[in-house]
Amino acid sequence: MEDVGAWLRGFESLEEACYDLGNRFYYGKGQQQDYSAAAAMYRKAADRGHAPSQASLGNAYIKGKRVEQNLLMGVEWTRLAAEQGNAAAQCNSGVSYEHGEGVPQSLDQTDHRVPPGCCQRVRHRSTPAGRARREA
Repeated sequence: MEDVGAWLRGFESLEEACYDLGNRFYYGKGQQQDYSAAAAMYRKAADRGHAPSQASLGNAYIKGKRVEQNLLMGVEWTRLAAEQGNAAAQCNSGVSYEHGEGVPQSLDQTDHRVPPGCCQRVRHRSTPAGRARREA
């Protein structure tokens, strides 16, 4: 990794730096790929309210990637990010409700949680026409 001081000065906050470092570990950019280290960095920023890190950590728990799968914890981190307006988390929250992953299945909740223009595939499947095609 380049000079740490110079690297840190490129961020507005410690949370942004932790998120970037988490992504570097996740994708193996600048150091060896390490999912556990990525999750640890996301967690540091997520604990401080950083929505993109909360969304990444929630997704990790839901999919069991980088951490042991825990649907309830995944949904909770995703909810926290979605409430801050994180579009990826809003979409993932809708998917969780659509499939009943960590929450009771509810297509009505899917309709309310997936914002317009976000994750069109999920929005389409949760519309009345999309539901009719799935049930056919």
